[in-house]
Amino acid sequence: MGVPLVRALSRGLSVIEMMARASVPLGPSVIAEATGLDRATTSRLLQTLIDDGYVRKTSHGSYSLTSKLLELSSSSGIALGLREIARPFMRELRDMYEESVHLGIVETDRVVYIEKLEPTHQRIALITSVGQTMPVHSTSLGKAILAQMTPAGRNAVLDRIRFEPRTKSTIATRDAFLVELEKTRARGYAVDHGENLPDASCVAAPIHNKSGDVVAALSISSPTFRIADSFEEIGPVVRSVADRISSALAAI
Repeated sequence: MGVPLVRALSRGLSVIEMMARASVPLGPSVIAEATGLDRATTSRLLQTLIDDGYVRKTSHGSYSLTSKLLELSSSSGIALGLREIARPFMRELRDMYEESVHLGIVETDRVVYIEKLEPTHQRIALITSVGQTMPVHSTSLGKAILAQMTPAGRNAVLDRIRFEPRTKSTIATRDAFLVELEKTRARGYAVDHGENLPDASCVAAPIHNKSGDVVAALSISSPTFRIADSFEEIGPVVRSVADRISSALAAI
């Protein structure tokens, strides 16, 4: 009995990992193909994950992760405290520009959204969710964090990145990305101009702990037509708010 149970666990984890890397809800056939599982096994695993609160089924029959994994992973670590500390500052930034605001951390070669505040009045907003992951190299959050990492830590992340383009604007080589990180470090904030999603742009700034280590980043994101011409205005504001979060984090 032991081996089948371990195999089932491994298959369930492969489904979770695959869904965590997706930027949109997925249908069962896509999940089955991506994980190499047959449809029947995939359906049983998805139903188990739904029953246990890790996956939700949309009204269109597709599946996405809930925030349960994030809640479990952050319940005893820095992420939970950081979210609580950052939330009022995020609300201030959201209300200032009436755009989506994200808080993210880096795990291996991915950015994980650990908090998000939606605009309250905009009709067009970005479809992202807490717990969702995105590539480090195509996001302003990833750039903001990597630009402040130690050389050894940064190289460890860079060695994992495949630099696959998500749009025609994505930086697709390590050398070009290193140049971008230098620019990011010099100005104190990172920009993503349609590099992760073709019609979306973002500005992000790093958050540091009491020891001065970068632990996260704060970003403001918007459809490109509303934000692209305002990077130089918004960037210093995002950096200032991120610095205030760093100060609040250092005070605990």
